[in-house]
Amino acid sequence: MYPYITLFGPFIVYAFWVFTYLAIIAGLYIFLKIAQKYRLDLHILTKHSILMIISTVIFARFARLIFIWKDIFGNSGSELINNLPSELSPGFFEKYFKFIYPFDQQYSVWGALFGALIFFIPYAIKHKQNVWRWLDSFTIPVLVGLAIGNIGLFMDGRRHFGTPSNLPWAINSLHSKFAVDIHPTQIYSFLYCLAIAGIIYYFFKRRNKYTFWDRSGNLALLGIALFSFIRFWQEFIIGIDKYLNIFGIYITYYISAAAFITATTYLIIRFNKFKQSKNDINKKSS
Repeated sequence: MYPYITLFGPFIVYAFWVFTYLAIIAGLYIFLKIAQKYRLDLHILTKHSILMIISTVIFARFARLIFIWKDIFGNSGSELINNLPSELSPGFFEKYFKFIYPFDQQYSVWGALFGALIFFIPYAIKHKQNVWRWLDSFTIPVLVGLAIGNIGLFMDGRRHFGTPSNLPWAINSLHSKFAVDIHPTQIYSFLYCLAIAGIIYYFFKRRNKYTFWDRSGNLALLGIALFSFIRFWQEFIIGIDKYLNIFGIYITYYISAAAFITATTYLIIRFNKFKQSKNDINKKSS
């Protein structure tokens, strides 16, 4: 892979960060365009933007560290309990410095989204905003941002690598734990995120024709359902070490399944209500 794009003297330009910033810029641009179409009050974001950014960064950091806790700390928790400070292994406290070091690329996009939403949604409700319409406006930008971000992950090569594969497009990564060719899972994510964004955009542009998709929240639910369905199956070919297991099953399987079932069920219920209301209107008009 190509984790470094270029060098400027002592400074290293990491591919991961370059594509992360590009993802943020592209996402913001697309969001502003969609927000204008929906006539959203953007001042609600600017009033407390600093607090939202802080919440986003904190949750992104802690969510990532939860998933890689064992990689960083290993058995250091039991070591701290069972030994005196003078008996601790060399480099013990360096592990804890990694916990607060902010420039090591250990951030979770899902933690970031959760941190932003957990701050924004209560604030939007308090100010009587249409939260579902806001979620609609976030859907395409988030998917495009994820697509661009996965190019950075692919070039970095150290995260979200795949399991061994014999397919013609399998790749070899020096940073994976496998000594054979693996699935380019980051490229898979890039492709299906763009595909889902394209589907959402198709219905967004034709929401006056397909009026069901003009109802607040339906595009967001469609995006969640499609993404979580594909992500559930992709988890089977992601080769990272999986520590957070419940009954022997990695936690992200539960999250993806729960998101798909919830979003799909709610979308079906909404569609049935929409269809019933149209039938009632047609009966009255006839």
